[in-house]
Amino acid sequence: MIRNAATAMLFGLALMVAGAQAVSAQDVAGALKGRVATTDSSSLATVEVEASSPSLQQAVSVQTDARGNFRLLSLPIGSYTVRFRVLGYRPTRYDGVVVGLGQTTDMGVIPLLPQVVELPEIVVQASLAPIDPTTTTSGTRMEAEEFDALPIDRSFVSVVGLAPQAISQLPSLLPHSDGVNVAGGSVWDNAYFVDGMDVTEPINNANGTNLPYNFLQAVELKTGGYEAEYGRALGGIVNMVTPSGGNSLEGEAFSFFSDHRLRTDPRLGGAESNLNSFTQFDVGLSLSGPIQRDRVWFYAAYNPIFDTRTASYPGMAPAHDRQVQHRFAGKLTWQPWATTRLTLTATGDPSWHNEVTPGNGFFPPSQVLNPDVVLAKLHEGGGSLSLRATQVVHSRWLLEAAVSGSRFHNDEVPQTTLGATAPNYLDGQTATGSGGFGGSDLQTVGRTTLLLSSTLAAGRHTLKGGVQYENTTLTERLDEGQGVVGGYVLRINDSTYIWDRLQNHSEVGNRVASIYGQDSWEVSPLLRFNAGLRWEQQYWAGAHDRHAQTIGNEWSPRLGFVVSPRGAGSQKLFGSVGRFYEQVPLGALSLFYGDGFYQVTGYAQDPRVDTTGGQPAFGGTFGGVKPVHGLRGEYQDEVTLGYERMLSHAWKVIVEGTYRVLRSVIEDTQAPDGTEIVGNPSRGSMALFPAPDHGYRALEFSLERVGPGRLHLRMSYVLSRNSGNYLGLFAGDGQFANASTQFDNKGGLIISKGPLPNDRTHVVKLLGSYRTGVGLTVGGYGFWQSGTPLSKLGFDGGNPLFLSPRGTAGRTPSLWDLNLRLEYQLPGVSLRGAGSRVILDLTHVGSPRKPVVLDQLRFASIDSLGQPSDPNPRYGQPLQYQPPMSVRLGVVVGF
Repeated sequence: MIRNAATAMLFGLALMVAGAQAVSAQDVAGALKGRVATTDSSSLATVEVEASSPSLQQAVSVQTDARGNFRLLSLPIGSYTVRFRVLGYRPTRYDGVVVGLGQTTDMGVIPLLPQVVELPEIVVQASLAPIDPTTTTSGTRMEAEEFDALPIDRSFVSVVGLAPQAISQLPSLLPHSDGVNVAGGSVWDNAYFVDGMDVTEPINNANGTNLPYNFLQAVELKTGGYEAEYGRALGGIVNMVTPSGGNSLEGEAFSFFSDHRLRTDPRLGGAESNLNSFTQFDVGLSLSGPIQRDRVWFYAAYNPIFDTRTASYPGMAPAHDRQVQHRFAGKLTWQPWATTRLTLTATGDPSWHNEVTPGNGFFPPSQVLNPDVVLAKLHEGGGSLSLRATQVVHSRWLLEAAVSGSRFHNDEVPQTTLGATAPNYLDGQTATGSGGFGGSDLQTVGRTTLLLSSTLAAGRHTLKGGVQYENTTLTERLDEGQGVVGGYVLRINDSTYIWDRLQNHSEVGNRVASIYGQDSWEVSPLLRFNAGLRWEQQYWAGAHDRHAQTIGNEWSPRLGFVVSPRGAGSQKLFGSVGRFYEQVPLGALSLFYGDGFYQVTGYAQDPRVDTTGGQPAFGGTFGGVKPVHGLRGEYQDEVTLGYERMLSHAWKVIVEGTYRVLRSVIEDTQAPDGTEIVGNPSRGSMALFPAPDHGYRALEFSLERVGPGRLHLRMSYVLSRNSGNYLGLFAGDGQFANASTQFDNKGGLIISKGPLPNDRTHVVKLLGSYRTGVGLTVGGYGFWQSGTPLSKLGFDGGNPLFLSPRGTAGRTPSLWDLNLRLEYQLPGVSLRGAGSRVILDLTHVGSPRKPVVLDQLRFASIDSLGQPSDPNPRYGQPLQYQPPMSVRLGVVVGF
């Protein structure tokens, strides 16, 4: 193991010396390239190329090489003026050259005219095709100008959900289940970055820091085909960049308002609480400008949200549900010298919530006998801080280094004394809940990241490489059943009761070392090859920082090609193959190396009254998982093939195919003696389990209106199939990733292969905006998507069982959704020359309020003969509906 790790380190250091780039999964800038030539296409060497922009503190310049080629690395995103000067040729200037997030803008061939006498420079208004000829990465990039005009929710997650292969999940009955499924992955399969800083929530790999889109300059979602510098995610990679400020003092104040009087009547499912009344007030302020012109810039933003509701379940009086969230972002950018840039970034989203919500019991209730069963206090979120340094060693060599730290909380406790001291009781025949909340969970999470990277442009090669070390930690106190109080009691019938109890105290961590290197080789102006290799190793730690398990030698090769048939910028054919590994989240390690127990016990009578005669159904202790020799990481292989083409100067079409197949899974199960086993299903200690299967196949067609202008428009259609026997890190059961019930019952897996719950065969999206020129902007977003597959399930007291092959019990209804925005620029209302506008958002216009989630539990238990028994009266009934139509009012004042 040590020998292999040393070999990998030497390999990475060798690439660093050769030159390399950097930051894993953290694009914060873009690049610019091109070729300068004479009018007869002869290369021009030593031409001075200078780029300047309001996004750049000082102009940067390089000289062309012997072939006339130039590259400008690590440019902040924005619009640039690029000048070309050389003795004997007329100076030329290009205006409006756009550098996008994570993109290399290719200016193509720049012709210079001979100069005999002194003439003014030639000025060209750039009209460059937004096709990046250097990368095989697929995905979606959106600038603030585009998403700021759309009627989306106020979180960045809603921006990510606009991408063709991203499916937004409605807020669910299960904790941390909202988010975005990307390219067949689950909501816990993504990674999230702000200004290059990893803000993914490490317990389950959930959404991460929740910033409003007002704080963002650009958002990028990578859905596949990315190079070796990106890793540790099986879904998508989300990059967000906040503004950096500038040489002029600017600001924006905004406020959004909505309440129950601005919506139609909701339709409630069998497990949804009723929002009897609510008021949401969202206010914010941002300010940016110079501390020292051309040297030190700042950006600061703060957005508190006050959400006050009265909510109830049938059987209880309305109760107060109040949430206060504080979202903030700040950035200092200092350029002490022309070749050095330092960036300090802070973000956060702490929130406090007195909530009306069902606990994590067997099933959510349809009605309650006392409110204590659904009243809890939730404290979540936290903050992150990072420092990044960029050094241009010379015009073709760039070095970057960064350090960041984060701290998050996720604490949920009952609100009332009864809620904290009585078990949660659910009558399975009537779906009636009573008693207490069921338990409490206190979680504190930390993350520290160090990285070093380098980029070297050497002739036709761009060499990249980097090293990274990350340490995530979790301290958890979970109590769902202390002694004879707490936990969850399920009444199946008059003679069958189940009591589920769980306790766990843990201090765990996951340290991940990563090294990568890659080469982007421009064989000719028509052909480019990208090849790379990534190495990762995970070190799991238990209590007192003791080393518990190593997952070593996670090698991820990547190979891609780009063909530009008619030169860069007009069209490209691209393809890639690659391997991608998961970073195991801390929630699973808390169960593997904690100190506690779980027990599901059957009774012939109500155990709240009489605890005698209990028969353990299953259970065991947490912690004590022994090291597993040869444990493989969870990974998938991917193949992509695509074609992009500019139909005109403003329209781009994309056709792309994606194939993903899961090769290995990390899961847990229980040995006959009750001890916890961790392994790879179908191998080693879990050899008797069937091999995990998760396959995603998709064909995407997209049409985009790109470039400047009044109209922004995107249309897409995705035909896909997502099938197998393994759902992904989020299994839909509210349990921890890599420690779910998916491989706890061998018999239940026999017919568990089929279309997976997030399989939507057809998805159509349309979004865009139009600025009329008279102060009015009209924006819209809508989709139509086919339903998800349904299964017929049973229940053995601890695990769901398939009573018929997965996905053969029909599908949920297909869904459509339409959202509109009207934005009006107030004439004559401005501060310091900046305009002000009012906003009217109409969300879920004409909502059909169709069912989104149906109850798939057909039988609640199994009798002594092993046959399903106790039919579930809610089987097939809706548990959740689409939200109703609502109105949101907003005002934005710029200054």
